[in-house]
Amino acid sequence: QNVIKFAKGDRTQTDELDWDGEPIPLIGNLQLNKKDSDNDKNLSNVTFKLQKQDGKYVKQDEDGKISYVEEADATLFKTDENGEVKIEKLTVGKYIIKDKSRYKSYTTSKSN
Repeated sequence: QNVIKFAKGDRTQTDELDWDGEPIPLIGNLQLNKKDSDNDKNLSNVTFKLQKQDGKYVKQDEDGKISYVEEADATLFKTDENGEVKIEKLTVGKYIIKDKSRYKSYTTSKSN
């Protein structure tokens, strides 16, 4: 029998759980809010792809199902009118946001 501990705040709860030995993925939700760093305004219509630390990209189908694919097949996420996007049912882990568009008033500057 396997024991799993769950931590929430200052409390830890221990539950016993039977399973077939396969890993149980932890699932979480990600909510992003893109803002202009100069004036704190929300940035709408900013597009990006989400990459897992292992190199795979997130693909979300019409039903919200998440899979991990090569970049060419990844979903191009876009912020709404409030500069927000929510991605649900991601496997917990580290992700990299790969911006694919810039806000229309942004320019790239070079450091000397």
